[in-house]
Amino acid sequence: MKKRLVALFLGLTLMVIALAGCTSGNDGDGELADDFPNKPIEFALTVSPGGASDISARLVAQLMSKHLGVDVRVVNMPGGSGAVCLEYVNKQPADGYIVFNAANSLVSHTIKGTSPITLENYEAIGLTEIDPRWIATVVGGKFDTIEELIEYAQDNEVTIGGSMVDNQDHLPIWLMGQQWPNVKYVPFDSTSEVLAAAMGGHIDAMIASIGPLLPLMENDEVKLLCIFHDERTDKYPDVPTGKEAGIDISTAVYRGFGVKAGTPPERVEILREALAKAVAEPEYKEYVEKSNLDIVDGVRIGEEFAETFWELHGYYEEFLNRDE
Repeated sequence: MKKRLVALFLGLTLMVIALAGCTSGNDGDGELADDFPNKPIEFALTVSPGGASDISARLVAQLMSKHLGVDVRVVNMPGGSGAVCLEYVNKQPADGYIVFNAANSLVSHTIKGTSPITLENYEAIGLTEIDPRWIATVVGGKFDTIEELIEYAQDNEVTIGGSMVDNQDHLPIWLMGQQWPNVKYVPFDSTSEVLAAAMGGHIDAMIASIGPLLPLMENDEVKLLCIFHDERTDKYPDVPTGKEAGIDISTAVYRGFGVKAGTPPERVEILREALAKAVAEPEYKEYVEKSNLDIVDGVRIGEEFAETFWELHGYYEEFLNRDE
């Protein structure tokens, strides 16, 4: 009898140990912590379907799915300059299954306090694209160089058109206006309206990404005056940086991805590795080349991406808190 009791006791002890081992391997949702991912991942986007950021994110999702071994589903949640999407992300578990697109608006929300997700409480997965801003003007216009534009602005008003306000178009022109008060920013609702105004002679110059400018450049209707980047580009080595002309800023549309703070580090690392592999795929490289997004290498994985946004925060803080 005594031997039977000992055997029973040992059997129960082993069962308890086995069950404890299974429980400790779970993450609270009944999923094994080392089995991530084991269900579809959601890409929550702050933008509407069809635009450049949406198209890029969908391709990244498709390629990451290949390396993660699960579906990566895209859900568009536009509104409030990204605040609607970020509110949604904040209400979800920090488990790595909700990835959001981290763009310039994340910096703005951090400064304005208009979103629960900020630069201070998210985990950077990676930056995939940097689409820098350029100043351009019509061929045969008032200026042939950025230096001539600045010289003209000493005694004359210079109007530079861009798309919308309080963004990557507005910021560098506002900064120019701090140095040369005759430089004025003229906002339009779209880049196509900016181009039409410039070609019609209603503004002196424009600020835009390279994509919309290329057809006009190819027809010798528009020329580039400068790029707001740290260094000149290989594709356009004769175009100076704004910094060379005394405009101390680099600005662009930044396209990247992040997850909610508190996501387990090992899961963050898995997502980072999958993103790095996705942007190294020939299909993605072909996309950025065709879209003229390869002029500046935009890939920044992990903390390097986070540092890029904090640098941008330094530029935006005074700008967004300005008195006008």
